[in-house]
Amino acid sequence: MTAPLSDNLPDTQRTPAASAAQIAAALRQAREKLEQARERAREPIAVVGIGCRLPGAASPDAYWRMLEGGQVGIRRVPADRWDADALAADTPKQAGRIASDRGGFIDGADRFDAAFFGISS
Repeated sequence: MTAPLSDNLPDTQRTPAASAAQIAAALRQAREKLEQARERAREPIAVVGIGCRLPGAASPDAYWRMLEGGQVGIRRVPADRWDADALAADTPKQAGRIASDRGGFIDGADRFDAAFFGISS
């Protein structure tokens, strides 16, 4: 535990008024620090870059071009993911089978470095 604020004063100045003045000064200093922290929290944020990979587009620009062109990122299941024909359902809702051979796939997902981001792979 730290010493009371008044213990930092010489014996001749240890009065209730001196202690109150010291406390008031400490409160002013704490308020100033709090206001400075609030000001920093209000500072504007600038987004200076963006990066993403989406189905059918490897960058934000490519995604925008795809949308402008009226295209979609949905395609047939890539052969390196799974055998869509072998897993295709004969009837809707067939257990253990897939109902569609199409989806939104990101190329190179197997090269994602999960450890770098601290997540499981």
